[in-house]
Amino acid sequence: MKTEIKPIRPTHLEFDSEEEMNKFINYATSTKKTSDPGLDRLRQLMKTHKRAPERK
Repeated sequence: MKTEIKPIRPTHLEFDSEEEMNKFINYATSTKKTSDPGLDRLRQLMKTHKRAPERK
């Protein structure tokens, strides 16, 4: 079975100021993880996830 998917299109961003643009660029390129209990739990679950055996 094949599923049609939509292509990923470019996103155009507009900022009100250069400071706002720089904040966004710093956030987007940062390697620091977002600190949130829900995200931390999700990261832990993904880290310990084991794939189910493939069904035939």
